[in-house]
This record gives sequence, structure tokens and C-alpha cells, in this order.
Amino acid sequence: VGALNYIDLKHRETITAGGVLGNTLGLFGQACIYLLQGFDVEDFVLDRVDGSVGCINFFGLVEVGAITYWPAEMGYYGWFGAPRLMMKGKNAFLWQQQYQTNPDRFENAQAADDRAQSVIKFLSTRQNAPLSRYWIGSYRNVDPTQGGGGEMEWTWDYRDRLDTAMGVFLEPGTARGELYTGGCDGILRRENVADDADDDGDTYGKLVTIETGALAPAHQKGTYVEGYEFTWLDLYVMSESQGF
Repeated sequence: VGALNYIDLKHRETITAGGVLGNTLGLFGQACIYLLQGFDVEDFVLDRVDGSVGCINFFGLVEVGAITYWPAEMGYYGWFGAPRLMMKGKNAFLWQQQYQTNPDRFENAQAADDRAQSVIKFLSTRQNAPLSRYWIGSYRNVDPTQGGGGEMEWTWDYRDRLDTAMGVFLEPGTARGELYTGGCDGILRRENVADDADDDGDTYGKLVTIETGALAPAHQKGTYVEGYEFTWLDLYVMSESQGF
């Protein structure tokens, strides 16, 4: 296709991202998805398959095997022949709430596949400490190569340090990729180091952060949207691999 050949999107939306959806090239707008089919400029066809879900950030798009995941205004999605929201309940509500409050934080974020842990890490930055916030989605129950059929499970991680980049690098002499993170201090750090108790000296340490918001028991007093909240929680944690 020559440099002067182009195809307008049907509603002339701005393209925000592109990726493989199934076996077809997908083109995203802020709130739309097109599939591009054909072999050359003579027979290219754009099919608008969704007019409500788009991709807000190309760098948040991740391909895991045959499945593509991406960030949208309403949450994090995956492609299963059609868009599927990978967040449920309070996780989706929290994403939407925070996106509406500070969309730049999401639209300038990035994501990476931490294959060793079967998670997608979506990194967004903050203006106040802790400066780095990770949305961590475990796809172990979703990935067809690992059984599939389940839901993505979400947790969060914080660091006082400003992390600015993520990437998978091959370990020397192997074909095995490991996730590395680059920080504001110019140091490249390997993730998932078992004997690293504090994220390589990060001052946030390993604190457990409970996200406040609409957390509610599932009974007649209300849902997570209706503001029936826990204001205090005693949490006891046991681990089969660590002593306390």
C-alpha cells in the first residue's frame, strides 16, 4: 500500500491503537473497534464491530498467546471473538471512578505480560507517594493453555519509587524471558526475585494497601455502588510458604 493510500474510519474517529484480534487486524478508537479485512488496497474492508468499547492507550495493550487485552474507559478488556470486560464488580467500578477523576493517568500508562507469574501488570503513575501503582490481573484462569474458562483476578501493588518502563528481556544463554522494570533512578531491576523483601530498597516496602471505595457485602443492604462500606477491617493472613 503506497504512502498516499489510506482508508477513513467510517465515523472518522481517531485511531488510538492497533492489535491482532483473533486472526484479524483490529483498529481501536477511543470508544470503537474496527476489524480490517482483505489482502490489498483494492479489497480492504473495515467492519465496525463495536461502538462503545475502544482502547485508551496503545502501550496498555498486551498480547498473551492468542488473546489480546487492552485498557478501555470502562475497564480492562480481552478479545474472545468480541470484547469481554475482564473486571467485575468493585474492580470495574474503581477503574471507572479513577479514570473519570484522572484520565491522563490511564492514557499515559503502560502494561506488560509477566509470563512467569501469569499476570498482566498495568503501570500508572501518581503525583503523590506512592508514585507507582500497578493493576495486576492474573490470567491463569482465563488462558486457554492453562485450562481457561474462568475469570481474571485482580490485585494492586504500590511503590514509592517512580517506575517509568517495563519490558521482557531474555536471560543470557536461554530463551526464557524475565520481566524488568526501569525506575526514575536510572536502574533496571528484575522482577520476581524471591529473596527481595522490599522491592530493591523501595521505601514503600511490602505494605498491604486496602483500596477504599464502595465495598459492600452481597445482601439486601446494598451493592458496591450504593455505598454500604466497611470502615475498618481486621485481616489475618496465613501462608503455606512463610512463617509468621
